[in-house]
Formats: sequence, structure tokens, C-alpha cells
Amino acid sequence: MPSAKESFCLPVVTALAYGIALDGAAAAARAVEKTALPHYFGTANLGALRGLTRSVAVASTAVGPLLSSVAHQAAGSYRPGVIALAALCALVALATPLARDPRATAPTAAPAGLPDGSGTRAAASVQRAP
Repeated sequence: MPSAKESFCLPVVTALAYGIALDGAAAAARAVEKTALPHYFGTANLGALRGLTRSVAVASTAVGPLLSSVAHQAAGSYRPGVIALAALCALVALATPLARDPRATAPTAAPAGLPDGSGTRAAASVQRAP
């Protein structure tokens, strides 16, 4: 049987380790968001993109406990649900380096009113001899 000191210290150490890991992950996510969104999508629609990512983050905090409870009811333990959610996180971590820069693959549109796409009025107004 564990002593009173052991039974008190283990939960405290575990809670501290969990808090440090959770805070570190949240700080890393904020740092990545602040650098990745402007890099990949520019700053023109940054507010809308941050609003979308924040909505997904808040929704995931609501869905996570529901998935855990469904897994607990189905399996009689939280272990399968936690393993599945950890596997999902690992899959996202492995797929992240494969993300391509959308600016490199996006086609550039010709400016309105300029059929040749040159961007200059002079080129658009030049008439060719028949």
C-alpha cells in the first residue's frame, strides 16, 4: 500500500507534467498559427482565417469529450478513445510537412480589362497591323 506521501505526490506530479505539456503545446500552436497563416495565405484575409481556425479549435474542445465518452460506452474504457485521438494527432503531425504552399500552385489571373494579362494599358492599346 502506498504511503500518504506517495499517494499525494503522484497525482500532483502527474498534474504538473500534464499542465506543462498542455501549455507547451498551446504555445507552439499559437506560434505556428501566427507564422503559417500569413506565410501561406498572406495578410489580406488574416482575420477571417484566424476566426475559422479558432472556431475549429473551440469545436474540437467540445467534440473531444463526446468522442471519449462514446468510446468509453462502446469499449468500457477510455483507452481506445485516447489511443484513437492520439493517432489522429500523430497523423496530422506526419502530414503537416507535406503541405504545399498554395501561392506556388495558385494560377495568376489577368487583370480585368487587359486581355493579354500584361498589366499595362500601353500593351492593351497597341493595335496590330493587318
